[in-house]
Order: sequence, then structure tokens, then C-alpha cells
Amino acid sequence: METQRHEELLRHAREYINILLYEGKAAKAAEVFRACYRVDSGFKPADPDRYYSLASVLRQLQAHKEVLGLITDFHRAFPKHPDVPRLYLLAAQVYSEALHRDDQATRILRYLVARYPGHELQPQIQHYL
Repeated sequence: METQRHEELLRHAREYINILLYEGKAAKAAEVFRACYRVDSGFKPADPDRYYSLASVLRQLQAHKEVLGLITDFHRAFPKHPDVPRLYLLAAQVYSEALHRDDQATRILRYLVARYPGHELQPQIQHYL
């Protein structure tokens, strides 16, 4: 019964986060996401178009684990989504600047160089390499 209730709450939270972001309430959306992430580390919002704004707010809040949890496997779930490069650049920045994991950051950046050679973010990606 408890598990079923958690699943129902998480399902509602996925949509609620999207509504909050749409209404410009990013800090509240981040708060809801963090609460859901504590319950289920695989929790993801419903709308992939909202991931970047949520990830940016989480980064500002220094919720590094949540930023990375949100971004992880985005490229697999939404392989053609235009936000893949900027989300993964953000992940690389978190790994490098906040967590001092340059090895992880470099791995992500090399993926971006190989996968998105003509992307407008290439100068920033190259800067971090």
C-alpha cells in the first residue's frame, strides 16, 4: 500500500513540476523535485523540454547530486532532443567545478565533441577540455 501511494505521488509530482516551471516557479519546482528524488533516485519530470531550466535551478542551489540524477541518461531517453548538448555540458561543469571529478567531465565533453561536432556550444565545450 505504501509503495502504491509513493508511486501515485511521484506520478502527480511529474506533472506538478511541469506546471510550476511553466508558471515561472522554478525554485518551488526544484524543491518538489528534490523531495521526489529523495524518495526515488530515478525520478524524472514528465516534460523533457523542462529539464534544462530545472537542472539550472538545482545547480544554483548546489544540489549537485540531483542535477546529475536528472541529466543521467537523458540522451538515451530523448536521443534527438535539442537540449542534450547543453544538459551534458552542464553535467560536465558540475562534475568539474563542484565535484572536482575532471575525469567524468572530460568523458562527457569528449562525447559531446564526437556526437555534436558542429553544435553552437562547441567553443564552450572545447574551453572546458
